[in-house]
Amino acid sequence: MFAKRVGNENMMRFAAAEHKKDENYLLPNSENLFYRLQAAFTENEISSFDTAKPVQKPDIYYESVGILLTRDSSYFLAVKAGCNGDSHNHNDTGSITVYKKGKPFLIDVGVETYSRKTFSSSRYEIWTMQSAFHNVVNFGNKMQKDGAMYAAKVSEVILEKEKAGITMELAGCYQEGTVNSYVRKVEFIKEQEIRVTDTCNPLPEDTYLSLMTLEQPELQGKTLVIGELGKIYFESEFSAEIEEIKLTDPKLMKEWGEKLYRTKVYINDSKLTFSIKD
Repeated sequence: MFAKRVGNENMMRFAAAEHKKDENYLLPNSENLFYRLQAAFTENEISSFDTAKPVQKPDIYYESVGILLTRDSSYFLAVKAGCNGDSHNHNDTGSITVYKKGKPFLIDVGVETYSRKTFSSSRYEIWTMQSAFHNVVNFGNKMQKDGAMYAAKVSEVILEKEKAGITMELAGCYQEGTVNSYVRKVEFIKEQEIRVTDTCNPLPEDTYLSLMTLEQPELQGKTLVIGELGKIYFESEFSAEIEEIKLTDPKLMKEWGEKLYRTKVYINDSKLTFSIKD
């Protein structure tokens, strides 16, 4: 119904097609009366909507929130620019999410089961809210800060048939004085590679890149092998620490299983470049 309100027929077709595949459309476990009423009053309209025409999935950049979405025949890439002052915010500005053939390659962990702490002044003590557990650079124990003033400065967005990308300055997402400049450039050359370049000046001590995965990673020289799914190639030598994260929260376990992995890639030079490709 949101798609209908904003006049997006393509989104309406996608929602209707997904609805027709859903065997739990009656929401038997829902405790939200509003959702149940919406489902009851819109069922006929949604189920009768013509879904014969293929759903188009164009690349898009939502400037108001700084989100880039792009794909080719194998990979889907999402990049978050914007700021750390969004509703239900996580401190994850600059982070990327990658899926390969519909499977999670570099993940956004999401959020644990809501609790009092989730919406308290202690929100950012929860690990899933912290930039150290998103696919972005951190500087020792100095992670990103929360608030609208901690924002990316986007200098370029590319949305072309054969390539897409974004370049942004991220130093402003961290406490003042942490790093003078941290530029992240993300390039997606369709049917070839996703290429990420992180440039930090000057390079603080103990700087590392976090990479969150569902598949267990293995370090092989300058290559990080992500289970059976694929590989991440680094241009220069590096050291890394692979951490297994055992999940105990019911919501996260339902979504991901029993464990996730964080790879901390320690950065020794002001520029780090890595590529995801077949």
